Amino acid sequence: GKVVGGATAAAVRVQRREEELEKREEAHARREAALERKELKIAQQLQVLRDQEALEEKLQRENMELLTENLRHTEKIRQLSQSASSSPPRTRPQPLTLTQTHNSSASPPPR
Repeated sequence: GKVVGGATAAAVRVQRREEELEKREEAHARREAALERKELKIAQQLQVLRDQEALEEKLQRENMELLTENLRHTEKIRQLSQSASSSPPRTRPQPLTLTQTHNSSASPPPR
């Protein structure tokens, strides 16, 4: 019965080893699943960030377009107002401001 006993002991050892390996595999599988979930979460966060970045770039582009359009309009208005007044607008009010400043400096307001 010695051989049989040795065989059963060996069989038990093999079985124990298999159980150990199975446990280790399960732990490994759990860890792997946890890592995959983490990766998925990170991927989702990255996607959100990329979407935000794309949106910001789009808004900046639209902003630039609006600014450019604004400048064009301002330039057009300036040209129109220049062509509307045959004489440059700065020459007319100048003597007025000169006399005003001269008067105020000549006679200071009474206290």
